[in-house]
Amino acid sequence: MIDRAPTVDEARFRELYHRFSRPVWTYLRRVTGDAATADDLLQDTFCRYLTAGPPEADMDAIRGWLFRVAGNLAMDHFRRQGRAPRPLDDVEEPRAAAHQADVLAARSVRETFGQLEPRERAVLWMAYVEDASHRDIAEAIGVREGSVRVLLFRARQRLGTLLSKLRRTS
Repeated sequence: MIDRAPTVDEARFRELYHRFSRPVWTYLRRVTGDAATADDLLQDTFCRYLTAGPPEADMDAIRGWLFRVAGNLAMDHFRRQGRAPRPLDDVEEPRAAAHQADVLAARSVRETFGQLEPRERAVLWMAYVEDASHRDIAEAIGVREGSVRVLLFRARQRLGTLLSKLRRTS
């Protein structure tokens, strides 16, 4: 018996890719600190969707599945590399910043966010940027749903501590 990958309608795949590729890539970019790594992991995420994804699931379920796979791939990447993520200091400056102070503040926050552990970045990004539910976050990072509240609390505390140190040095 030959295992065959599930078939995915090309139009549906285009729709899914169009809808979810940018948010998943942005998530991966923030977690890994590297655009090229985010590109590779995004490609791997969608390849896995083509071979093992939930073809009949609704859009929310697919979104959660994609973020879960992307998060797992990012954590596997760090395990393979045996290193921490790169800091986010090479991210482009915001184009909409009207004043130099805004640019400096954005850079400082981005650098501070880059000091967080990958899992801390992941839970904060998913909760506050992607507006993911605790259930979706739990699935994405491979923990119980009840653990997400604690992880978010700790990540917020750590980010707050880092930002306080930044404020004191400024």
